[in-house]
Parts: sequence; structure tokens; C-alpha cells
Amino acid sequence: MANKIKERYQDIEAVVAPALGGIILAPWLAYFLRSNHQGKMLSLFTKKDQSGSQILKRSYQKLVAGKKVLIVDDILTTGGSIKQVIEEVKKAKGRVVTVAVICNRGGVTSEKIGGYPLFSLWKTKIESWLKDECLLCKAGIPVNPEVGRGEEFLAKKACK
Repeated sequence: MANKIKERYQDIEAVVAPALGGIILAPWLAYFLRSNHQGKMLSLFTKKDQSGSQILKRSYQKLVAGKKVLIVDDILTTGGSIKQVIEEVKKAKGRVVTVAVICNRGGVTSEKIGGYPLFSLWKTKIESWLKDECLLCKAGIPVNPEVGRGEEFLAKKACK
């Protein structure tokens, strides 16, 4: 991924990722992209606030200001987190150059995230169901609270 991005976008100055999925990718991409900038490249992340929105914390807003930013994440399902990160970078006066993900599993398009270039290593369609249509729920197979949003899902008592 880093080599493809490096070929296409020579002017990236910062890599920003939503926690938790992209938080490991951001510093590694920054590491590989740093040669374009004399070894200097920012790696930052957003974190969910009380309302569940992705926000830049710890004075990251000042670090992003005026920078050309790559936003990176592991899996893209709806584009919701990426859109929040884009808005945070824009609010901090950073300029989003492109968005890169390992897997686009939701068919998210560039238009859906505001028209920004979208680079995916892998595109696939992974099914998901509403709670009333969930085959696992109907079969009595419990949700694993250790994976994804399982704990949140169970807290809402959507599945027995």
C-alpha cells in the first residue's frame, strides 16, 4: 500500500487514521512515506468522543493545520468513520489529499466520502444483516463481545 501511495502522491505531509482500525497503519505508512520529506512525516489519529464521533485530540489540530493529509483505515464498511476524520482534518485546516484502506467491504465510493480520491488494496462484498434477519441470532448462536462492536450490540439487547 505504501509504495502505491508513494508513487501517486508525492506531497503528503501527514497520515491520519481513526482509532482503532487505522491506528497501527498510520505510523507505518508515515514511516514509509517519510523519505519524500527528508525523514519528517506526521502520524496522527482520531479518537471517539462521548457521542461516538471521531475527533482529533491532544493538540493534533495544530499539527494538522496547513498540512496535506492522507487518511488511512483498515476496513471501510459505510464510510462513516472516514467522513468524520475528513471533517476533523478540514476543521483543523488540514487538506485531505487522499483516503487509503486495506479493504473496502461496503462498496463505498469516492463520492460517498465527499469526492476525495479513494484507494483500496482489496474490494469485496461482505454481507451484513439487520437484527431481525440475522441467521446467527435465529440459530441461537451468541454474539462475541470481544470482536468488532459485539459488546455494544449486546448492550442494546438487539440479539438474544
